[in-house]
Amino acid sequence: MAKVWMTDRYGLNSFSGGEKLGSSTGPFRALNLGRKVGDEPSVVERNRSDLANALGLRSIRYMDQVHSALCEVVTDPNKAESAVDAIILMRNEISDSLGIAVQVADCVPVVVESDGAVMAIHVGREGLFKGITEKALDEFCEIAENSSVKAFVGPSICGNCYPLSRELYLSIVQRYPATKFDEDENKVDVAAGVLSILDKREIPWQWFGGKRECVSCDSGYFSYRRDATTGRQAMVVAFSE
Repeated sequence: MAKVWMTDRYGLNSFSGGEKLGSSTGPFRALNLGRKVGDEPSVVERNRSDLANALGLRSIRYMDQVHSALCEVVTDPNKAESAVDAIILMRNEISDSLGIAVQVADCVPVVVESDGAVMAIHVGREGLFKGITEKALDEFCEIAENSSVKAFVGPSICGNCYPLSRELYLSIVQRYPATKFDEDENKVDVAAGVLSILDKREIPWQWFGGKRECVSCDSGYFSYRRDATTGRQAMVVAFSE
């Protein structure tokens, strides 16, 4: 079994009574975990360290997310962040008290677990179009060897808050019809596209925290679409002891 956590801009579900964390200020206040958003690097590293300590983990492995369809299996917890958008951790000698994470500020964070492996996936519009969800699930299910697999889907931008150009709208809804939200305003729901893939593969899933949340509608989360200059929250998964 695995443990799954979701941060917001103020900590661990801080606006619903959870632990407040983070030292970032200004538009990155407070628990910004993103290195490439313009925040002070030393503060980001402190935030990451404080989060790992709060979760009881020795460290958390992040990705250098590039909106790709690339997936990596963790073999060295001390390796520099790889330019991938899915990361798999197998239960072995390096997995004890090690977490893996996906950072988001509008995109869909997905965590998948099985008896012997866990995975974090970063799914934005571009990554969805490139097939990151399917490719990551293919690799994960091969590693999991058909053991019980389930997914958790975290907060992301909702369809009502995500208008695109007409060209981009048509390209994504033609490939993933479930993403269609409002044809007149060219709005898409990327999370609906992810869920359609999970459903087609008969992988059980649930919203993290039991309900869907929109990061653009809720100011307790970072949202690039809403604020432009902003931080990144994260969905973290680790094996239960």
